[in-house]
Amino acid sequence: MGDSTLRMPRDFPPVGLYQLVDFPAPGYVLVAKGPRDTFYRRTVVPTNRQIGWGTPFSNRDRNRELVEYLAAMTHLTSERAEQIFSPADVIVPKNKPDLSAEIDARLSAQVAEIQALSIAATQRGIQGLSGLKLTIAPEVEDHRAQRAAPLPALTPRELTLP
Repeated sequence: MGDSTLRMPRDFPPVGLYQLVDFPAPGYVLVAKGPRDTFYRRTVVPTNRQIGWGTPFSNRDRNRELVEYLAAMTHLTSERAEQIFSPADVIVPKNKPDLSAEIDARLSAQVAEIQALSIAATQRGIQGLSGLKLTIAPEVEDHRAQRAAPLPALTPRELTLP
């Protein structure tokens, strides 16, 4: 938690500040129930006084949480949503063109699954996904015994949700 202080301008009336947090504590109010519950806390800054203010620290993976919420809204399991947005595949190519073609095929399949998920979400009444721009950036762990030959260049795939 990063701690600091707050003070409003002189003679400013009391101000209530709201802060979203990702953990329950006495006096916190549940805002959104879901794969990860979200709470808010209210702190009043009194007139002509300063108060302590802390910024809650969390080591939670926000991208993973967003995928979990999307999974819940579209009736997928978290595991299936994770497979769609963060697939991990093993490719054993015979040569560089085979590897390039296989990476391209898997990226195309991932794009198609994400687009299908977006369409299904829209059909279920979830708004705000259409037009969203995403970038899929492939990563490679090279486990080849002989690494003299370079791997093909990996180009991120851009997509706009339907």
